[in-house]
Amino acid sequence: MIRSKANLPAAYEVHVTDRKPSKINGYDDVTILFSTDGQPPRSMTFLLSSDEKTLAQFNTFDISKDPKTLVSDTGRPGRNGVEKAPVTIVVFDDLQCPFCARMHAQLFPAITSRYAARYALSIKTSL
Repeated sequence: MIRSKANLPAAYEVHVTDRKPSKINGYDDVTILFSTDGQPPRSMTFLLSSDEKTLAQFNTFDISKDPKTLVSDTGRPGRNGVEKAPVTIVVFDDLQCPFCARMHAQLFPAITSRYAARYALSIKTSL
């Protein structure tokens, strides 16, 4: 089922590890290892329900930390705003991506015109 849902080619080997207790009630953790042609295996952890009728996968994020401390704006080019602004927007995008280009063309002018003066925004980019 994992091979078909992930659309894995036949050349990939799929290994399922033993079940381990999960932090999610009613589910166990199952790690799946994917490997092909001498490349290091990749792993993904799934949740398997106790009744073995549901397989799920999702990510958890620790939101107890202040996001501002997780990403540094040092050395990132700034766009408008004040260097020591109380609000900093850090953007991770791809300059070759047409969707990112559209976002820059539409979203950033709207954000800066609406909020820059009121909140002294500083917008940094990361490529």
